[in-house]
Amino acid sequence: LAVKGEVFAVSECALAELDDFEEVPGPFVRELIDVPGFESVWAYFMNTPVPPSAPTGDRWPLAQPA
Repeated sequence: LAVKGEVFAVSECALAELDDFEEVPGPFVRELIDVPGFESVWAYFMNTPVPPSAPTGDRWPLAQPA
């Protein structure tokens, strides 16, 4: 699975604020992943099943249906 995204450099304080925003641990978890061209980076993953009717995709914001 390939997901397109952006990599940001943030402070430990900002990372803690992002954890609060993403409700980690809860509906999201934060894990280290390997990204070519970078050292390991933190990524957020949904920690609950995705509802069948939820819009999903490989980038954000999601493409609007035509």
